[in-house]
Amino acid sequence: LFVPLVVQGALTGRLLAGMFHADNQSLYVLVGVAAFLGAGYRVPLAAVMFVAEATGRPGFVVPGLIAATVASLVMADSSVSAYQQRRSRGHLEDRADLPVTTVLANDPAVADPADTLAAFFTEHVALARRRAVPLVDADGAYRGLVLLDDLLGVDRERWHEVAVAEIARTDLPHLGPDATMGEAIRAMADAEVDHLPVVDGGGRLRGVVTSDAIVDRARLLDRLGDA
Repeated sequence: LFVPLVVQGALTGRLLAGMFHADNQSLYVLVGVAAFLGAGYRVPLAAVMFVAEATGRPGFVVPGLIAATVASLVMADSSVSAYQQRRSRGHLEDRADLPVTTVLANDPAVADPADTLAAFFTEHVALARRRAVPLVDADGAYRGLVLLDDLLGVDRERWHEVAVAEIARTDLPHLGPDATMGEAIRAMADAEVDHLPVVDGGGRLRGVVTSDAIVDRARLLDRLGDA
């Protein structure tokens, strides 16, 4: 893109010189080249010095620098070079627009509201190492999310008499099947949780999405290993 930027800058400078009936048209042309190169590649100083050295006109440095600086400010975060862009789409950005059903666990482990904390711990924590389990009634309706941290906050001597329904969190967010991964990430970040139930319009649990599934940790580690 070097030559196109130079040509566009020169043509723009020549156009402005003609509009203002400038006596020194070459000044406008070279200042235009410096502005387009400096803004396009986000290197205003290098662009100005290139123009000065290539033309042997050091007197053009100051006006060229002013033009390149103003043009760079107008460009903001944009750049013609992918290596100089302040923002680029990464692993998560590429997945943010995908539907949340792409990574949905359709048959998650669930807990019954009548289960005791002791039974819940044995089945879901001790054996399966789960940190969050959705609570579902006999009709399959979602009733809340049971978190390991809340379980450990109850005196262990009471685990045989307390039902999981008593500690299930009903204030945590859940999404519909038409949500995107980006919406799921934002909801989990706002609630500071790693698990998000997905519920249909009838209130029935469709599945659970986790932050690890959205990030796709295995793929991300592979990409970092190749970097």
